[in-house]
Amino acid sequence: MVGGNDKTLTVYKFDGNLTKLWAVDVDAAPRSCDLFNGQILLGLKNGSLVEIPWNAEGKGRPNVVMTSHCDGEVWGLDIIDLGGGELRMLTSADDNRILAYNPKTKQALAEGMVGDKSKAKKEKKGYRGGASSMSSEPPNCQSRCVAYNPKHKHLAVSDNKGLVTIRTVDWSQVDQRAPGSLD
Repeated sequence: MVGGNDKTLTVYKFDGNLTKLWAVDVDAAPRSCDLFNGQILLGLKNGSLVEIPWNAEGKGRPNVVMTSHCDGEVWGLDIIDLGGGELRMLTSADDNRILAYNPKTKQALAEGMVGDKSKAKKEKKGYRGGASSMSSEPPNCQSRCVAYNPKHKHLAVSDNKGLVTIRTVDWSQVDQRAPGSLD
């Protein structure tokens, strides 16, 4: 699966060569994607998330799931299977926010911060490195990836300067929308 600046998601098959299977148009350039239980989940450059049913013909149409990230692109995306049919979705973006969402009930659950703005250092020669961004946030507050480890209940969050922080997640606190439950 490849997302491009042409606002498409293209699916290829590798059989010694890359063979294009299908492509679908979306509202903005895809920045992150995940395939889980027959659904493709995309984080887009405009800060929204869309889901597309996976099928061999590519006939599924994008459905907007969430439009909560507001300053920059959605780069981090992970689906967490809590067991018993319970799923949670974690997203992170350039807006200094990590969001937890229940895709079944379509409820936003909790919000955390990628980085501390007060710890942002002004670079003498300007910031170099990291992925490009449309955000007004400093690089240490722009997320590039999230990954959850269910065995240790740890959430890894990377910023646009290359720093990865590890946080312990208590899902009961997240589900109760407790402040700081994703910080």
